[in-house]
Amino acid sequence: GHTVTVQIRNKKSVHDYDGLLTKVDTLPNLRLVEPGTIFVFDSTGGGKTAERLRGQGYAVIGGSMFADQLELDRSMALGLMEEAGIKVPPSEHFTDWDAAIQYAGTKERLCCKSDNGLPSYVGSSQEDMVEFLRFHQNDGKSADLELQEFVK
Repeated sequence: GHTVTVQIRNKKSVHDYDGLLTKVDTLPNLRLVEPGTIFVFDSTGGGKTAERLRGQGYAVIGGSMFADQLELDRSMALGLMEEAGIKVPPSEHFTDWDAAIQYAGTKERLCCKSDNGLPSYVGSSQEDMVEFLRFHQNDGKSADLELQEFVK
């Protein structure tokens, strides 16, 4: 019985919720927002807006500038987890495609996390990860990625 409106900023997801939810291109004029409205941020990039809404007294779930930083600066996030005593798999940061590919060729199975828009990827084998990296090396993006040992 609740009214739900969604703003989808990621162009790849523009058809999500088609036929299910009302969509808007921008946040509504806040003077027109009903009391009790809850704003939900479920991806990165909206942290500044979420914090602004919180500061204006709106109920907000998810989203913050710190959450954006944790997601977008993986090396920093891994360091914080280690400081907190959270076990993290061995991970190496690369800014050079050839070095990343060479490293991937020496490991049984890896996961790739990127800070530059490269999709997260869980390789099924050494050869699979090498092929994934070579493919993206050829698409012209600069290397800025973490290769992390796979943990079952």
